[in-house]
Amino acid sequence: VYNRESSLGDVQMLGVGGTITAKSPTTFVQVTSALKRIIGDAEVDNFIEATHSDTTDQKALQVAGKAKAVGRKYANLLVNGTGANDEFEGLLGLVSAGQTLVAGPNGADLSFDLLDQLRQKVTAKDGKLDFYMMPGRTIRSYKALL
Repeated sequence: VYNRESSLGDVQMLGVGGTITAKSPTTFVQVTSALKRIIGDAEVDNFIEATHSDTTDQKALQVAGKAKAVGRKYANLLVNGTGANDEFEGLLGLVSAGQTLVAGPNGADLSFDLLDQLRQKVTAKDGKLDFYMMPGRTIRSYKALL
């Protein structure tokens, strides 16, 4: 169970000696999600450990490799998780269809116009966009536009 921000509290400009009227609090919606695990065994063959561990700690290598795989799996599911088959639901499932941008069947080149259309689709909370999240290639395209 976690709290998702639904609206920000109000604020105001105030001179010295003025009365604070901005009293509305930030509001939250409680969300419940089933816990999911990302797991894997880090196994080391006894022969490999005996013959290759003089210069490299094979157990440490296997654990490090599994940790990297867990991080990559989490990053993928954060966006693409379906909520089915022991996956947690990712951003694509949590964001309403009206807040996604589709620029044709194969997409389109990034442009300021497309970014503006995307920004205008954000309707949660107060209609303000807190951040853009995009893959590295799109960030490079954005920097090229700048």
